[in-house]
Order: sequence, then C-alpha cells, then structure tokens
Amino acid sequence: MKYNVVKLILCALVIVSACSKWDNTPQSRPELSYELRGAVVGLNEVPISGAEVTIYYEGSQIGQLKTDSGGMYTMNVDRFGSYPVSAHKDGYTYGGTVALADQDAVTVRNIVLRLLLSLEERTSIDIDTEEVRENGAVLQAVREINVSAGGGSPVRREQQIEVDIPPDTEIMVDNIPLDGAVEIAVTPVGIDAVPPPQSSVQPVGAIMLEPAGARFSKDVSVTLPVDIQLPPGIDLPLYRYTGGVWQQAGTASVDETGLGAVTSVTRFGMIAVAPDVMLTGRTEAMSEDVTDTVPISSSQSTVQVEVEASLEFPSGLPANMSEEFARSLITNRTGQAFDAPRMVTVQLGALQKTTRDDAVLAVAKPEPWTQECVVDIMTRTEDAELVLEIGAGQFMQTYTITYRITSEQVRTRCTRRWTEHNQGSI
Repeated sequence: MKYNVVKLILCALVIVSACSKWDNTPQSRPELSYELRGAVVGLNEVPISGAEVTIYYEGSQIGQLKTDSGGMYTMNVDRFGSYPVSAHKDGYTYGGTVALADQDAVTVRNIVLRLLLSLEERTSIDIDTEEVRENGAVLQAVREINVSAGGGSPVRREQQIEVDIPPDTEIMVDNIPLDGAVEIAVTPVGIDAVPPPQSSVQPVGAIMLEPAGARFSKDVSVTLPVDIQLPPGIDLPLYRYTGGVWQQAGTASVDETGLGAVTSVTRFGMIAVAPDVMLTGRTEAMSEDVTDTVPISSSQSTVQVEVEASLEFPSGLPANMSEEFARSLITNRTGQAFDAPRMVTVQLGALQKTTRDDAVLAVAKPEPWTQECVVDIMTRTEDAELVLEIGAGQFMQTYTITYRITSEQVRTRCTRRWTEHNQGSI
C-alpha cells in the first residue's frame, strides 16, 4: 500500500541577520501549513474517484472532501499529531487510516476499499416480482466464524443469515414499482469495513442489503450476523447508514444461537446492530529495533519500502468472542492492516514559508537550503490490552483482549543546513 509523505517545516532563518543554523526563537517559528495528501484505491491499487473522505483531529472533524479522478485527496494541516482519515463510497466497503505528522514528514497510507460485489461472502438470488407478490421470497446464507470457548483454540460456529420477503409485497426504487427480474443480495461486512458510528456505540454485526435504496410495501424480516455470542432474547439498537451518517432505525433481538439478531426493515442498504460500548486500552510493553536504513540521495524525492504487520492473541480470546470481531476491532483502533504486505512511499517536500511577528516571507526551497534524509525500517513489537464493555443496565458484558502486534514501521529523519547567508527584509 502506498504512502504519500510531505515534509514538515519546523522553522526558518529570520532574514535580518546572517545565520548558519535553524533559529528556534518564538518570533521566527514558521506558520505551519503542510499538505496531507493521500489516495483511495481498490484492489491492485486502482484509483477510486468520488469517494467521500473525512479527516479528524483530536476527536473533531476538520475536513470533508471527495477524491479526484486519480483517487487523490489533499488538505492542509497545521499541527503535529495523528489525523484519522476515513473514506466511503456507495457500493464499496468503508476504509480508514491514520496520518501521522511529526517534525520531518506527514505519512499517509493509501486507503483500500473493496467492491461489495466482489466480496466472497456475498449471496444473491434472482427473483421475479410477480412471484414475490404471489409467494414471497427467501434468501438464506450460512457463514462460518471462529468463536472462542475461553482461551485455547477457537471453535468453528455457523451463523444463519436470512432475508424473508412476505407475499403481496411491492418492491420500489425511486418510488417506482419494479416489474420483472430483480437481484436480491446480502453481504456480511466486517466492522473494520463499515463507516464508524457515533463514539458511544460499536457495531457487533453488519450487512449490506441490495439493491441499496430499494423500498418494500411490507416489513422484510432480516437475520443479521452477530460476531460476539450474546444472551438470546436481548434487544440491541439497530442502525441504518443513510445520507453519510448512521441513524437509529429500531431494534434487533438476539436469536437462540446468540450469533444472530432478528429485525424487520422496509428499506435496503447497510444496517448494523450497535450497542452502547466503552473501550479502554493500554500498552503493556513495546520494543523497537532498527533493521535497515535506506538513504535518500539529494536527487531523490521518493523512496518505496514494503512493510508487513501481524496480529496474535497469545492467551487466546475471551469466551464467546469471534476472532473476526477481535481482529476488526484492533484494526479500527490501531489503523494497522494485518497479514498482507503494504507499500510505503516516502515523498519529501520543500520549505514553504516562514513568519516573524505579523510579516510573512514566501520561500520555495531556496538554493542556500539543503537537507539530507534517511528512512529507518524498524521492527516494533507491542503487547497490549483492550477492555470492551457492552450494554447497560441489566445487560452488561465485559471482555478483556490481550494481543501482540509485530509490525514493520517507517521513520524519516532529515538533517537541514543553510549553506550560505540569506539576506532580505520583512
């Protein structure tokens, strides 16, 4: 997966007197304005245009834009730190990453969206609207997941997914009744591939019902997958993704298996069961070792490195939790992609502008200014714990997940020099 890296400007020479080093006095600090530039792609790095991209900083949304014809998005940022980025487009899974801004670079990993039509677990049937009016229609699918029995090896369990359209039902798109053949499809979607809901809830199961946006004149019964085995009979809040946000759309009741939830809908699209949650986490231990260093010559503006990351559960998983759910939860929390090589692209930037008091001097990589950069490739091992509390009131479940991430990280280090005096006035 490719990275776009834009060098951060820390400070610049105040052009009043000659100086041979960076001046860090408050009056000469630069006005920070750096380009956060990333890409949204499909499999095989094919650009996805028109994807909705949302950028956050310290829990607040700071930007919303769409990708261009090359799948790119660009936004200026003005602070160091982490910038979570999410992307979504109708017909695709949700994707996200975390852009990291430090003194040398803004690093952005490409966001990968998968076409729902290409997902292996998509199940579909062709129905005739006249047949539906007479007899209704049922679409069933069986999904296998690994569910923990509490430490040790997980147990393979089956989830039943079902869509039941009753007789005498009209199917409408854009308020126009459909006539003839219609494809009905259902796709279970991992929680790391759905748009994030409000912070107080957490999806524990989600599906995409197609044709998206179709309306039905009668209630359609739907059984969704639930990736944590829950007590049968409890009600969970049901959400529908519409207009770019999750909206509560009723409740779903956990079935007798504890791995499904039954609800009814009159409109298709993406729906999820998402109870109230509280997530807390901490890192128990971390170590880093530099395994390689790649120099960047003065003639280079980019360097590419392939990296990998793996996720383990040394003590097993909490009882009744699926491995798919735990991996998706940690993917969401860390922004890591596991068990698949990713390409990192480091792209160096140029000095943009400096300030002193209220005056601004525009500079575009002046000749007296040079830099030497290297890319360190590090192996990081992190042992961590994540505590998940689901529900409220009479129903409350607590799960503690201990996990280990072993990942290759990329760090850019630059040394900057002024080779001769720079004169001028501001």
